[in-house]
Amino acid sequence: MTSSVTAASDSFNKFAELSRNGNFEEAEKVAKENDFEYHLNTVRAGHNENGLKSTSGSVSAQHYYKKPSSTGSGEVSLITGKDGREMWVTLYWDLYYNTSPYDFDGQMPKDACVIAWEDSQWGLVGLDTVISWSEVYAAADKIESKKLPVEMQGGGLIGEQNNALGFTVIDWLKDRSGDILLTDRCEGAVQAKLRKQNYPERQPGRIETLYEHTWSIGSLAGWNFLENVSISPTGTVSVSVPIGADSWEEQDDYSA
Repeated sequence: MTSSVTAASDSFNKFAELSRNGNFEEAEKVAKENDFEYHLNTVRAGHNENGLKSTSGSVSAQHYYKKPSSTGSGEVSLITGKDGREMWVTLYWDLYYNTSPYDFDGQMPKDACVIAWEDSQWGLVGLDTVISWSEVYAAADKIESKKLPVEMQGGGLIGEQNNALGFTVIDWLKDRSGDILLTDRCEGAVQAKLRKQNYPERQPGRIETLYEHTWSIGSLAGWNFLENVSISPTGTVSVSVPIGADSWEEQDDYSA
């Protein structure tokens, strides 16, 4: 009995590792082999500017990383895997800078992401289950790749009912003189393990993820993501960006 429980736990953790590294086909295979409840939704990055929003009046799909859409390369994905009362939730991104000529109108982007859940149905297993990573690639500057921090905002839970995790994403580099280096690609993920609150007499509970990409010269200097994100008890997430800032966002939700 102990060996079978250990094997199931190992498989569940293997699923989590594959998910946060973007190996979705292998993750799905592990899920099917172990009868995990599996969900994947991917929005792929394209070259159009549908969905871009701006208060400065000058938005282009070439502004730093491209907005995810139905075609093209790159992606933002929500992946979940549920085993009994526990679920791994992963927000994964793989973003590409548009082709030259660069149309970069800001000193550096400020990106952020959120995993939120309906607090009456789900709860975080523990902060020790939260995993995050980010890596940028800047071939034009002869930097093959560099791992960068994904910082948890506030060091813990956020939202009206402490029912969300917020992160800032570093997706730019500086050279030795302090100048910003344009990065060709940014890849990363945030992940957490949730537990059903009323298992086995469960009702569907909402899980929501958000990736917010912002860029604008000057207008984001003092912007604090944590102070501008709103999370309801049902897990609905929204972010207020500064006046004059350009941004796009990818939002997804799933009930289980």
